[in-house]
Amino acid sequence: MVRKFSALPAVVAFVTAITVCPPAIAETTLAYRVPDGLAYAFRETTRSDNQLTVSGSGQTANVQQAITTTLTGKAVVVQSLAGRPAVVRMSFDPTSGTETVVNGAVQRESFVLAGQTVEVRVQNEKIASVTQHGAPISLDAGALDTIAPFAVFHDAMLPGHAVAVGDRWPAEIRSHDDSTITTLDVGVTSVSQHFGSAVAQLSTRGTVEHSKDGSRASGNITGSVEVDVASGLPRRSLGNGTVTLSGSMAQGDAVFQLSGGGQISLEREIKIGANTSFAGTPQNSLSAYRDWGTSPQGATPPQPAAASGDPRIVGIFAGERISRSDYGDNSNFYSNTQLKWVFNPDGTVHYGAQAHMNYAKRDYNQDLRWTADGQTAVDVDSGRWSTQGDILTIQWDNGQVARYAYGFEPNGALVFRNAQTRKLINFYNRLQ
Repeated sequence: MVRKFSALPAVVAFVTAITVCPPAIAETTLAYRVPDGLAYAFRETTRSDNQLTVSGSGQTANVQQAITTTLTGKAVVVQSLAGRPAVVRMSFDPTSGTETVVNGAVQRESFVLAGQTVEVRVQNEKIASVTQHGAPISLDAGALDTIAPFAVFHDAMLPGHAVAVGDRWPAEIRSHDDSTITTLDVGVTSVSQHFGSAVAQLSTRGTVEHSKDGSRASGNITGSVEVDVASGLPRRSLGNGTVTLSGSMAQGDAVFQLSGGGQISLEREIKIGANTSFAGTPQNSLSAYRDWGTSPQGATPPQPAAASGDPRIVGIFAGERISRSDYGDNSNFYSNTQLKWVFNPDGTVHYGAQAHMNYAKRDYNQDLRWTADGQTAVDVDSGRWSTQGDILTIQWDNGQVARYAYGFEPNGALVFRNAQTRKLINFYNRLQ
């Protein structure tokens, strides 16, 4: 009987974890600004597909292994030091866990903290302790690396000085037990307004080296991250990489050698706000938003507006945001984000976004080696709108405020510009 390569989940968890990078935007010195009491929901899905060869005792077996891990929960910053979380209360949904498929055989395992709430203390950029009801609990390095991306934020990932779009910088981070070292090249690709706040779009690429208990792994990784500039927290990240594995494992008196590799990918999100959630339907979302061909639940056709302001704003508008990153290793990332605004006559507003992504890598002859497609869940924020002159103000439910200079094209399209510089932000075609 061939067992799964026990070191692989920890390697995959860490490799995917490090593709999330804190922000860097034009003419801004970046820093964490996480206050005491900040609440956020988090979600991560990682996937690895591996082909392994196991040999020993005169036998050789080929193993097809697929590992999918889902982690969902909420967090509250109990204490912040120098703008970074120092004590975080974390609650994990009962559905958090891992599904492993080895040559068609399925094994499911719940995350060790699934359904539980713990308090995580961070010191020197590592998890120093985890307590439950005031009593310390013991977790292995793999579990600590799993929760670290939502509690530990590394200064090494910040440039520490003002940067502009196109700037890049190196960064190195280590796993909890220092068995994995990741070297990254981080760069700023764009800065825009998103959900009423500034967001920096980053690209990451680099290598990972792992060595522990006779097992070794090395790989190349690339990623794309949206970062909330105000707090320094990564709001959404997508990652992809290739990993080569080798090592040994004992089964009874026999020792087996392993070799092979595969592909890894991740999707990770953080929603800032006390009323946010990734469990079931988000509290601030409209379920009908999942059908992009119909109006969101609660939206009404244009009609004379109440005292909120310009009646022309009332309606449903749609647009898109496209980004592309090309890397020197013949790989590229493409993202098309569909955007939808719903302005109701009662002064409420809903803003939804869904991203469609494609990763691709070619060899030196430009022949396609692999490609991967995916999409995010529909993400919706709600608030209230008002206008004065040509300025549209939105008070989001999470407490943030957005202001846009707005206007209309002859075809009815809504145009947003920066309220200070009047630089174009985007066009939104009227749907209703």
